[in-house]
Amino acid sequence: MSSSTHPAPTSLRAQAYESFQQQIVDANIRPGQFVSQRELMQLLGMPLGAVRELIPRLEAEGLLKTVPQRGLQIAHVDLKLINNAFQLRLLLERRRPAVL
Repeated sequence: MSSSTHPAPTSLRAQAYESFQQQIVDANIRPGQFVSQRELMQLLGMPLGAVRELIPRLEAEGLLKTVPQRGLQIAHVDLKLINNAFQLRLLLERRRPAVL
């Protein structure tokens, strides 16, 4: 099988993260909302494995919290602040010098 038929796991993780960001910006995921892993999978249009790998990153960044017996809770955050942070990160990543 060629690698072009199966995206690399790293690219799936990156796609899931970008999709999560967009869902927040578009207000499809609301602060305080509870979602299951399967609901998050459907919202992001990503396979369950990519969503499961994404959850620890979102928890570490304070964007998501696992609540026992309830599911995953989207953090209460200032959406303008989050959007600005995402935009700044994107700018910084684009300006990163090439590694020699």
